[in-house]
Amino acid sequence: MTLLLSSFLFLPAGFQDPAQNECRDSEESITFTKPDDIWSKTKDGSSFSEFWNYQIYLDNGMSLYMIFSVSDISPFSSAVSGLRISMYDLDGENFEISREYPLENLTQEQDGHKFNLNPRQDNIWFRGALPDHHEIYVNTAKDGNRFDIHLTFDNISPGVIAGDGKYTINGKEVGVITHIPFATVSGHAGINDNIKEVSGTAYMDHTFHFENTGRSLHSGYRFVHHNSPGEWEVTYFIQPKSMNEQDFIGYHLSNSGGTVTATRFGVPFGIKSFISDQRVFPSDFSLQRECHPPLRYQFRKEIDRRSVFADLNWVARNLARRVLGGEIYDHRGTGYIITDENEPKPGYVNYFIAR
Repeated sequence: MTLLLSSFLFLPAGFQDPAQNECRDSEESITFTKPDDIWSKTKDGSSFSEFWNYQIYLDNGMSLYMIFSVSDISPFSSAVSGLRISMYDLDGENFEISREYPLENLTQEQDGHKFNLNPRQDNIWFRGALPDHHEIYVNTAKDGNRFDIHLTFDNISPGVIAGDGKYTINGKEVGVITHIPFATVSGHAGINDNIKEVSGTAYMDHTFHFENTGRSLHSGYRFVHHNSPGEWEVTYFIQPKSMNEQDFIGYHLSNSGGTVTATRFGVPFGIKSFISDQRVFPSDFSLQRECHPPLRYQFRKEIDRRSVFADLNWVARNLARRVLGGEIYDHRGTGYIITDENEPKPGYVNYFIAR
């Protein structure tokens, strides 16, 4: 697989774009991830949040959004690890679960590259040395629903890092790694006795930040189009509350026939919005790219909208709002990505915003 960098935006501090004002593709390469890049970057520090975000799209119409996390919002709360799962369209029903454990319970086992939230029961983990192998296992219950998920990843496209993967927003460090831009998955997923044999595709990114950087974030956006191991497109950006372009983190990865390119873009423009549950979400916007046609994104069908804090009690919910400067809302659905040269390509949308 070939990997090219084309006018890339989210360069680490101190890195100068060799193209500068020239409209040409850069020959700078992006680093392929190594198996150890999946380990936590923050858990030995303080005041941090870190997320391993899986989005899994299944051939039977189901989808799974699984977010492994570690966080420390001291001095208000002890450091914890956790997992949040949204399971959509299991025979027309949606299910949600959150689990949380003391951070000291977390093990990161070099042998097998196993990230284990609850080693005493060995019931919530992911493992495998990417890109050669990956696997997720969850078997846990809450409110009368037992989530049973075991998925194996194959045909995994190598992950990528730009520079050292660390950037700044308002002077605070943020890290972004794309571990799995594309993979096929197979296995089973379901609730209680309703377990389905499933297959489909998956995406996973890894975001980490320190010193309560969440207070500086306005929103983030993911779009994932999966066609085949040799044809996929992924967009991910994070927008600061300051709206300063130099603080805007964003990338578009595209695989065409085995060649992966990454392009830079500026802040969104031409935004059209809609109101959902008294909150404003973008339904149509574009991203201008240097040396390339703009990217246009259209939201078409809503799958779910909910607060990330929905399962927290009143005290914990207000504490989280205080630390993060507001409540985080997830909005998920389907839509299209459009360029000047191509027909609309269908995909999955995940927009999150701090309110």
